[in-house]
Amino acid sequence: MSATGIDVSLEFDRAEQAIQIGRYDLALQRIAKVLTAEPDHAGAHYLMARAEYLKGQPQRALESIVKAVRLQPDHALYLAFHGVLLEINKKKTEADKAFQQALRMDPDHDLIHYWYANFLFQDRRELKRALNHIQRALELDPGDADYHTLHGRILVEKKKPEAARKAFQTALRMDPEGLNIHYNYGLFLLNQNHPKEAFEYLREAIRIDPEDPDIRKAFLVSLKAKHPVYDLFWSWALFMSRIGRWRWVLIIGLFIFFRPLFLLLLLFTILFWIVDPLFNFLIRRGWIQ
Repeated sequence: MSATGIDVSLEFDRAEQAIQIGRYDLALQRIAKVLTAEPDHAGAHYLMARAEYLKGQPQRALESIVKAVRLQPDHALYLAFHGVLLEINKKKTEADKAFQQALRMDPDHDLIHYWYANFLFQDRRELKRALNHIQRALELDPGDADYHTLHGRILVEKKKPEAARKAFQTALRMDPEGLNIHYNYGLFLLNQNHPKEAFEYLREAIRIDPEDPDIRKAFLVSLKAKHPVYDLFWSWALFMSRIGRWRWVLIIGLFIFFRPLFLLLLLFTILFWIVDPLFNFLIRRGWIQ
C-alpha cells in the first residue's frame, strides 16, 4: 500500500487484466492510479503505452514509452516496444536502432524477435532477415499462434506457398477464433486462386470484425471469385499480376498475333473491365450470395 492509500501492485495487475480483455479505458484508469502513487513507475508507463497503442493513439503511446525507457533504459522489452511505436510514427531509422539495441540486451526474447520480424517484413527488401527473426521467435516459443501467422505471411512473400499454408494451418489449430489468422489465411487462399476455400475463412473473419475495411474488401472479392464466371477473370487478373511489367507485352502480342480473333479478344477485354462493377451490382441486389 502506497502513501496515497493505493495498492500499486493490485492496480497494476488489474490494468494488465483489463488490457487482456480489451477494456483499454479501464486499463488507463487503473494505470493512472498507479502513476498517482508512483509517478516514476516504469512498468506503469510501459503498460500505459500498450493501452494507448491498442486504443489507436500511437502518438500518446510513444510519449508514454519514452518515459518508461528514460526511467529504465536497460529494459529490453521497453526498448523494443519503443521501436514498434517509432515505426508506427514513421520513424523507421530510430525504430531499427531501438530493436537492435533491445536484441543486444536480450538476444533470446521471443517477443522482441517477433516485433522485429514484423518491422522488417513491412519493407519487402528485408524478407530474409525478417524470416530469420520469426524463425528464432518460433524456436524460443513455438506455441504462439501470432508467430506462426507472421511466419506464413513472410513465406508467402518468399514464394513458398506450401510452407506458408502449413504455417497458417498451425496457427489456426492453436487459435481457431483468431481474426488475424482467418483474414491472412483467406487472403493467401484467394491469391492462390482458391476462392471457395478463401470465402470460408474470410466469412469467419468478417463475422468476427464486420467493420474492418480490409477484411470487407477481401471478403467481397472472394464472394465474387467463387462464382465460375467471375473466377475466369479473377484467374486472368492473378496471372497478369504475376508476370508484372510483361503483361503489356503479352496483351499487345495477343492482339498482333491473333488478329483473326481480334473481336473475341476485344470482347474479353471489355468484359474484364466491366465484370467487377457488374458483380458488385448483382451482390447489392442479393442475386449472388
